Amino acid sequence: MRRTTIVLFGCVIVTVLALGAGYLIGGSWVGALVVVGIGGMWLLAHLIGNHPAGNLLAWLSLTGGAAIGVAIDLPAGLMLVAAVAALCAWDVAHYEQRLGEAARIDSSGALDRQHMSRLALTAAAGLAIGAMALLIRVDLGFGVAFALAIAAVVLLSQLVRLATKG
Repeated sequence: MRRTTIVLFGCVIVTVLALGAGYLIGGSWVGALVVVGIGGMWLLAHLIGNHPAGNLLAWLSLTGGAAIGVAIDLPAGLMLVAAVAALCAWDVAHYEQRLGEAARIDSSGALDRQHMSRLALTAAAGLAIGAMALLIRVDLGFGVAFALAIAAVVLLSQLVRLATKG
């Protein structure tokens, strides 16, 4: 089993655990079972064959479950972790699909390590920014909030650009 497949499975498991725990804390056994079912089907479908539509549907379902969880006041921290982990799982599945379509790759191990390190950096930044948003409460006007959002996007793009150079 490839290292990337192990990372994908780990991300799906983290997604299911965080999302399922959130729904259980909220008292929804049905929601938790649906999350486990979607996660299990995603892993099974990946073992059978990496299909882009299946990956997209699973990602949308689990991310939608996190969004619904926030809307119904489930623990936002768990929903954040679930959403970021689901996005990482989708990214790894998409990466594996693109590699499978390539005719020949000379150093796939180095390419895997480079992609996984960039993904980890991006996920950590997303979790940190999301955690700050959950922990810090400040009343801002629309203009100030918009300017801060633009600054965050520019900063994150610079961070990704620095990571891709190294």
